[in-house]
Amino acid sequence: MAQIPANLATVEDVEARMGRPLEQAERDLAGVLVNDAARMILARIPDLQTRLEDERLDHESVVMVQANAVCRVLRNPDGYRSEQAGSFSYQVDTRAAAGFLTVLAEEWTLLGARGSSGVAPATDGYLAGRNTIAPDLWFQSGWPAHDSMAERGFW
Repeated sequence: MAQIPANLATVEDVEARMGRPLEQAERDLAGVLVNDAARMILARIPDLQTRLEDERLDHESVVMVQANAVCRVLRNPDGYRSEQAGSFSYQVDTRAAAGFLTVLAEEWTLLGARGSSGVAPATDGYLAGRNTIAPDLWFQSGWPAHDSMAERGFW
């Protein structure tokens, strides 16, 4: 397993982005989540250390992404999406306070990694060999006006 590069985000970076001092329980959780976020980044960018050393990737951008991912958990640790009490209700923007550790697509782009939308599914080719419909029956399978009836002028 790849080693987490030194000098990435710290609990202090998270605290600075939260805009307030963290309580001890939050500091403990942030310490764990900072390492988890580093592992997530490292899983998508295995050559992170090399990119940082070659300055192909900005160190402060990595720290920002890592710390912001942790902040989203600390702002909404229970993962509430909405709450209501009588006539009062509110919704939480999951991009600001997801309640779970996540790196947003635009943050992956900032780090030079593709978001999940760029991942092609792995297939075993099952359907490639299953197109056994004879050409004269294509019309029945959604191929417009190319069946034997169309060729005979039926349509």
